[in-house]
Amino acid sequence: MEVKKECLISALKLNFNLENSIVIESPCINICKINTDSGLCMGCCRDEFEVFNWINFSDKEKELILSKIKSRIKSNNDQNNNKSL
Repeated sequence: MEVKKECLISALKLNFNLENSIVIESPCINICKINTDSGLCMGCCRDEFEVFNWINFSDKEKELILSKIKSRIKSNNDQNNNKSL
């Protein structure tokens, strides 16, 4: 079965893979600079391994990384709030 190029492009634009499941997008926000103190990207809060291997991770691994990012952001916010007290 031949897949038309237009259909494939449309599917990719809708962020669906060929099995019709939603693709977990990268948390990258194009502020790609590693903080030398934390080792984390200043834009997306991932470490270098997570950044460079994102496309190779399974959906479960990506979900785990997204959860870690939330924890990192919360921890950072908590630290900043404590400094201002």
